[in-house]
Amino acid sequence: MTLCILWADWNKLATLLNIGHDGDMKKEHLHTMAGVLWLGIGLMLLTRGVFQFLAAKEMGAGAGGIALAAALGSVIGLAKGRFVLSKTARKNKNRIAELPDPVKPWQVFSVKFYPLIAVMMGGGIAIRHFFVKGGSATAQLSYGGLLCGIGGALFISAFVYWGAFEKKAGIETEEKAKA
Repeated sequence: MTLCILWADWNKLATLLNIGHDGDMKKEHLHTMAGVLWLGIGLMLLTRGVFQFLAAKEMGAGAGGIALAAALGSVIGLAKGRFVLSKTARKNKNRIAELPDPVKPWQVFSVKFYPLIAVMMGGGIAIRHFFVKGGSATAQLSYGGLLCGIGGALFISAFVYWGAFEKKAGIETEEKAKA
C-alpha cells in the first residue's frame, strides 16, 4: 500500500517537474527543483528548530533564553543566507544554465556537492544524538538556534533560483556578478 502511494506521489512530482519516462527534463525545471529543495529543507529545519525551542521550554528554559536563541539563530541565518549560501545558489544556478538539454534530476547539484550534503546530514544527526537527545534546556536552545539559522539561510538563498528576490534583497544579480 505504501509503495503504491509513493509511486503515485512520484508520478505527480514527475508530472509537475515535467520529467519524461526516460528521466529527462529541461534545465528550467531543474532550477525550480533546486529552489524548491532549498526552500523545503529550509522550512523543515526552521520547523524543527521551533520544536527544539518548545522542548527547551518544557525543560524549564525561560522566555528570555528562547528569544535570545531564536534571535541569534535568525541573525546568523540571515547573514549566512545573504552572504554565503546565496553565492552558492547563484553558482549552482549558473552551472545548471550551462548544462546541455535535456538534463537528469540528479544534476540538480554538482557531483562534488553530494558528499557535502551527506557530511552536513551526518553532522546534524551526530549533534542531535550525542549532545541534544536527553540533554539540558541549554542544549535544546543551542540546537534550536542552529537549526533556525541554517534553515533560515537555506530559505533566504532559495529565492536566488527564481531571481526575483535578488533585486529586492539587494543581492547581486548574475549580470552584476559577471561584471
